[in-house]
Amino acid sequence: MHKFEKLEVWQLAVEYADLCYTIAEKLPKSEEYNLASQLRRAAISIALNIAEGSTSQTDPEQARFLAMAIRSLIETVAYQHLIHRRNYLADTTLLREAYQASEKLVAKLQAMRQKVLEGPTLQEVGAEYIVDPRTPFDVTANDQQPMTNNQIVRRSSLVVGQAKDPPSSFVVGRSSKYFVHPTAVIDEPCGIGADTKTWHFCHVMRGVRIGERCILGQNVFIANDVVIGNNVKIQNNVSLYTGVELEDDVFCGPSCVFTNVSNPRSQIVRHHLYERTLVRRGATIGANATIVCGVTIGRYAFIGAGAVVTHDVPDYALMLGVPARQVGWTSRHGHRLDDPDGDGVMICPESGWRYKEVEPGVLRCLDWPEDEPLPETKER
Repeated sequence: MHKFEKLEVWQLAVEYADLCYTIAEKLPKSEEYNLASQLRRAAISIALNIAEGSTSQTDPEQARFLAMAIRSLIETVAYQHLIHRRNYLADTTLLREAYQASEKLVAKLQAMRQKVLEGPTLQEVGAEYIVDPRTPFDVTANDQQPMTNNQIVRRSSLVVGQAKDPPSSFVVGRSSKYFVHPTAVIDEPCGIGADTKTWHFCHVMRGVRIGERCILGQNVFIANDVVIGNNVKIQNNVSLYTGVELEDDVFCGPSCVFTNVSNPRSQIVRHHLYERTLVRRGATIGANATIVCGVTIGRYAFIGAGAVVTHDVPDYALMLGVPARQVGWTSRHGHRLDDPDGDGVMICPESGWRYKEVEPGVLRCLDWPEDEPLPETKER
């Protein structure tokens, strides 16, 4: 008998796949190559990743396969929601059974993955998990309406990964300090500040330090030892590699790119040559911009969408093009500053604050210190 065949979580995954296959068989023919095939594929992937992970030689590799199993499981739940929204199954009994099975399975997988990160061998965890008998596919006794999204979110925060005695170093769902979506992977040890939100399919590696009130959008990757300040917003599909540091109030637009080696080669290991990239307070990096490693982006600089930055950027500089060149100045509130008046002063159209080039290539705000955050967060 193979190692994975002895695991209870493997048996649960196989039983869950059977439920998903039964649901797929009841879908209309028009969904055979859409929802039905996708549901079957994701359900099989759960069991396959559990089995393959059991043969891994290292703890991180085992944990990675378990994380992929969790992601596939969440994918099946999403497909079930779509099936329900399209009213493909008049009787929701199968959907309810599958949802309850998914909650039990994801809790088991999360605890098992944490155990792998803490210990040298793949083993199961015997803790009992809280499983609420309600599902999003139930109807209430009073009005015969499905549960609302808010009810589902509140309930899932009590169900997913919450053991009677959960490990204090691993947080899944909501905590009193910060939020981690169940599909996200957080490697320990790392530091995450209060009120920070980590969304779908993110991966935060060991040694990372993230400040307070940050937002990590979908599919964000943070490599070992990256430092992120307070109130930083990182949009979808951004990877921050070792050597990158973001100060407070930085904004990273969707799919912007950072590097950490100037001359990478597949056959040559240059881990000891990672170059530091510093993005200073309040800077904005536009969507699909590329930041070549080894540069410093100044305070409140604005990197336009698609620009490629290859050298240091001054405070407040507006950078556009490939390679990026300075085409003007921007205010702390993100507005391009017009031509200066007779005294060399430029006015932000939103705040009314004054800016002046105190020496060639050095802009300063005359009404607020560069190292101080804005007086208050502005909603615009």
